[in-house]
Amino acid sequence: MLTQTFIRACVTMIITFFALSTTVQAVETSQYAGQQNRSIKSLSDEDIHSLKTGQGWGLAKPAELNGVPGPAHIIELKEELQLSDKQLASIQALWETMNRSAKHYGELYLQSEKNIEHFFQSTTTIEEQQLSSLLAESANHLAKLRYVHLQAHLKAKPLLTKHQLMMYQRLRGYRVVGNHGEHKH
Repeated sequence: MLTQTFIRACVTMIITFFALSTTVQAVETSQYAGQQNRSIKSLSDEDIHSLKTGQGWGLAKPAELNGVPGPAHIIELKEELQLSDKQLASIQALWETMNRSAKHYGELYLQSEKNIEHFFQSTTTIEEQQLSSLLAESANHLAKLRYVHLQAHLKAKPLLTKHQLMMYQRLRGYRVVGNHGEHKH
């Protein structure tokens, strides 16, 4: 009898120990751990760098992954694509315009995210109207930034030949199928 009671007590203690250690571990391994030290909590240092330098930040994926290349990657592949001098000059001018606008809207977006950050650091009461306004401003700047990148993709595509577009897709590692490339039987 004593042995069964002792075994039950040991099993209960072991189960309780594992349950508590799992709970503590889950709290310690939050996906946000360490991010509380960021200057803008919602953005990594890499994100901030990308926004300040006008990089794509993945905003033009709908274009890129649907056969509409962007100027930055076209320039990177200029030799492989065998761009003419005229093509290269046009694409570089497009990139410069895009980059200048992207830096501008990237800075505005960063500032709007800083404003949201400041709101949560300084407020002690819920001010829904102000929060709504801050979020709308941030979303507007992000939409303009995304537009700049997507528009550049749209403007770059007609500057390439059909063969260059197919080569671009292959060089970027995208499988070319259907109307855009390889014929399926």
